Formats: sequence, structure tokens, C-alpha cells
Amino acid sequence: LHARMENFGDSNVYSYGFTLEDDPWKYYEIFSPKLLDDISHDNLLVRVDSGCDIGQIYDDKGCDCREQLHTALDAVQQEGDGIIIHVPSQDGRGYGAATIMETESLKRGILGVTNPGDLTKYDTVTAAVKILGKEVYDIRSYNGASRILKALGIRSVVLQTDNRKKVAGL
Repeated sequence: LHARMENFGDSNVYSYGFTLEDDPWKYYEIFSPKLLDDISHDNLLVRVDSGCDIGQIYDDKGCDCREQLHTALDAVQQEGDGIIIHVPSQDGRGYGAATIMETESLKRGILGVTNPGDLTKYDTVTAAVKILGKEVYDIRSYNGASRILKALGIRSVVLQTDNRKKVAGL
């Protein structure tokens, strides 16, 4: 565990790094407007955020991952409490940046490896299923995030997501 303070807008955010050696995603970052010793242990506002180089680092406007991360940061700032568990290596539903790039080409109707000659535009999930298959289009898991919440002594959360797999995993 290591910590640092960063600026976000007009506020400070504490940033913590966690390494779970026996977890497939290994490294996690926690963002909070408070020191972890001071966060609530009941009904804590939580977002589990998968890394997305294309959207969060390179600010690709076709991807809403940066907006989702900033919305979550705004929410914990406004609440004055809460955490974001960021999982950088879950980029591309766990497959990496190359998969994101192919998914984005399908979303935008750009010819790619998966869709030669097909300019149909797909939503994100449909594009990922077309590329990877229905059973394995998303290999992310949330056991590490759950372990971090338990290690922090969190008893209950208000989870910011509409992803049923995240809800089930936590």
C-alpha cells in the first residue's frame, strides 16, 4: 500500500496503490476525498472502475470511460466520502487496448479485422460479443475489489454501476 494526494478540480483526492499478488489484475488504485482511516464503513459510495487507456488517458471522445471516472470522482467529492477502486489492467473488458480499438471500430462503423466490408455501427457490448463471443466477451472479475473492501473494514456499499456482473461480484 502506498498513498499520495492529487488535485482533482478544486479538491484534493487521496490516491492509494494496492497490490494483490495472487489476483489476476494485481494492481489497484483507490481514490478518495478522505484518508482511508476516515471513510465510512457502512453504505459507502463505491465505484469499481476498469482502466481504459483509449478513453481515460488519450481522451477518445467515442469512449465514455473518462466521463464515467470523472462522474464518480465528482460524486465522491460531493458526498465528501466514498472510494473509487480503479483497476488499470482491466482495459478492454480485461483483454487490453487492442480489443478496445477493434470494439471502437465496430461502434463507429469503421472497417476492421472483425468486420471487413461491414459498416454497421454496434453498441459497445454487441461489438465486444461480435469480436470475442458471447461467453467470453468480458473476462473481468471483481474478487480483488471485494477483498480490498473487506480489508478496509467496509460492511456495506452504495455501488455506482449498472453492470450486473459487478453487483454479483461484490
